[in-house]
Amino acid sequence: AGVKAKDSISTINGQSTAGLSVNDAVDKIRGKKGTQVTLGIMRAGQPLTLTITRDTIQIPTATSKILSGGVGYLQVSQFSDDTYSLVQKAVQSFRQAGVTKIVLDLRDNPGGEVTSAQDIASLWLPTGATIEQERRGNTLVDTVQATGNNPLKGMPTAVLVDGGSASASEITALALRDNGAATIIGEQSY
Repeated sequence: AGVKAKDSISTINGQSTAGLSVNDAVDKIRGKKGTQVTLGIMRAGQPLTLTITRDTIQIPTATSKILSGGVGYLQVSQFSDDTYSLVQKAVQSFRQAGVTKIVLDLRDNPGGEVTSAQDIASLWLPTGATIEQERRGNTLVDTVQATGNNPLKGMPTAVLVDGGSASASEITALALRDNGAATIIGEQSY
């Protein structure tokens, strides 16, 4: 609808959002399917007005395309229960098209399920490679390891991150970098 990460919603249907909790703002923005809501947005110091028609939104958590030069572009917008199956389909199409390099776009990805991030990182990593460790002080509490289903192992990969990349997207990016499977490019993550 035109709203972007880092936009600040200043008004909802002409009423200021100052002092509203997030839940109150969400309640005012949501509404009956087919009705409209007008948002006053501040983007990089510039005011914008967007009128949005309310609807049920189905956004795939992973999309892909093949770029020139044998580059497969894979964007993961969040890690949920369907993400791995969507990524597997993308990997299959990359293999069929003879892709030789990957761009994994995790920009503005707020994270999600760690198991989904584990499965996706495992596409590049050998069985047992460390994806994440949880510690309490000097005590190792838990280790998440790659499952070893790694059709992308050895494939040159760049991971794109920005200030909106958080949680499971940071885990994925760092697991790939720390295991020598990818280079991270972009801004500091969340």
